[in-house]
Amino acid sequence: MLNKMKYIASIIFTSLLVTAMVLIPGCNQANVQENQFDIVIYGGTSSGVAAAIQSSRLGKTVILIEPTGRLGGLTTGGLGQTDIGNKQAIGGVSREFYENIGKYYNNPEHWKWHKQQEYLDGGQTRTDENEESIWTLAYHPRIPEKIRDEVSRWGTCKDEFEREDGWQQQLYIREARRMISDFVMTQKHCEGIEVVEDGVGLAAYGMDSHHIQRYITQDGTVKNEGNVEAKVKGPYPISYRSIVPKASECTNLLVPVCLSASHIAFGSIRMEPVFMVLGQSAASAASLAIDEGVAVQKVSYKKLKEQLIMDRQRL
Repeated sequence: MLNKMKYIASIIFTSLLVTAMVLIPGCNQANVQENQFDIVIYGGTSSGVAAAIQSSRLGKTVILIEPTGRLGGLTTGGLGQTDIGNKQAIGGVSREFYENIGKYYNNPEHWKWHKQQEYLDGGQTRTDENEESIWTLAYHPRIPEKIRDEVSRWGTCKDEFEREDGWQQQLYIREARRMISDFVMTQKHCEGIEVVEDGVGLAAYGMDSHHIQRYITQDGTVKNEGNVEAKVKGPYPISYRSIVPKASECTNLLVPVCLSASHIAFGSIRMEPVFMVLGQSAASAASLAIDEGVAVQKVSYKKLKEQLIMDRQRL
């Protein structure tokens, strides 16, 4: 019976599982309910895709469930250059993906809107304003006329996204609800004060949490409230225990995205390449649990580590 356990290796809390199963493109609902899969992945983010690839490579039957009509999350949604910190911390499927992107764009024929030498590897264009902010700048009477006249000339890019209005199909959710397991990644782990011994991937970005609001001081200046930007000394390991729930709650579930981490620690961990690393590691752990006939909490870390190293993960 344990060998038939269904493993959810990537979770994004955006939709009910039953709803997502109905919305699988090109998939008959009756077939989904009848078929049995070794590993079930909920959330077609970059982490989910990495988990699905690893599951397949390990010879497991796998289904990837995405409640919307598109895959890849931020990675396919216009994030041209992702934050990461120390790039040497990334391995496995994640590194394979980014290296393949690099190889693709080393071919001048693949550049459509820029010449290769015009692209600067030092930043990216970000549009932080949402639709309401753009409207305000363009039409609100309290905005100076000069600004309104300029912004009202703007529009969304006609050739970037598929929607008729030119907007991205998915919201960027920087941080949301997370699992609380028996182990919680905290600021001490980010700073190297405490180091875990069951790492399944490395994080290397600074502890970064945006401000929650702006306010005006008594002297009339504008201040940001709640902003956190603290560096880390170097790459640090993320515990396997932080991606598995409490055994009393669930024994066949792994959570590489909404993992057990404090607000500050998650501000460092939450990078697309890291989520891909954790998704692959979660799939490896699920595969081992199936092969050994044990709960995910009982997976041998020694065997898991051997598999991760074999897959060129960096620990």
